[in-house]
Amino acid sequence: MFIDCFPILIYEKNLNIDLKKSILLTKKEIKKDKIGVKFSNNGGYQSKGLDFKKVKFLFDKINTPVSEYCKKINFKGELVYSNSWVNLNLKKDFNRLHDHPHSFLSGVLYFKVPKKSGRIVFENPAWWLRSFWPKEAFKTNDIYNAPEWVFNVEESMLILFPSFLRHYVEPNETNEERISFSFNLSFKK
Repeated sequence: MFIDCFPILIYEKNLNIDLKKSILLTKKEIKKDKIGVKFSNNGGYQSKGLDFKKVKFLFDKINTPVSEYCKKINFKGELVYSNSWVNLNLKKDFNRLHDHPHSFLSGVLYFKVPKKSGRIVFENPAWWLRSFWPKEAFKTNDIYNAPEWVFNVEESMLILFPSFLRHYVEPNETNEERISFSFNLSFKK
């Protein structure tokens, strides 16, 4: 008998969102504060925390997927939105490997995604896997042996993931901007 011991759930779904309104929100944030913050971004723009009232229209769309995710992992507690921000990556901008400390569940919703503008890549939590199981030892990468998992993202796509899961965004190889909305949810004690 085979047993899957430590699976990690990532949720992916396309949502019906108002992309024009979402992109306008990003542009207003940049106009309001041109500097933003520097966390995982190498170049590009990350806004400071957004006012929940301004992004409620997005959270209204995200609530059902969050509930579905929680049901799937048998979560019995309550989550609260702790923070959210917008990201804009121009040519060569990327996000370094990072996680979202002090959070339970994190997500990203894509507003504008030109082809070759950077995929999101999740690192296997057993990051030392490569030392024991080299990629060349396997016919294909799958959930049992992959050192990382790559998502080809598109506009209106939502990705939810456990906040401990380290990830990065590849460099934007285009002359167009790539825009996304990120958020964290915390366990309400």
